[in-house]
Amino acid sequence: KSKWISINGNRLTPRQLEIVTLFASDMPDKQIADRLHITESTLDTHKHHLFEKFGVNSKPGLITKAITNKIIQ
Repeated sequence: KSKWISINGNRLTPRQLEIVTLFASDMPDKQIADRLHITESTLDTHKHHLFEKFGVNSKPGLITKAITNKIIQ
């Protein structure tokens, strides 16, 4: 049975975890989108959903909260 990772009671998908990790790598959004084989618009949609789940308004806020909650290191 796999363990789900949640933030604020919201379960994160494997893709969302991957995106949070890539945000923390300090790559530009275009490079992240290219690496994931998605458009920047699709990445923006993922980003918006992550901001809602994490209760933040920025990538730095997202990364800080992810580290604080031990979602990423």
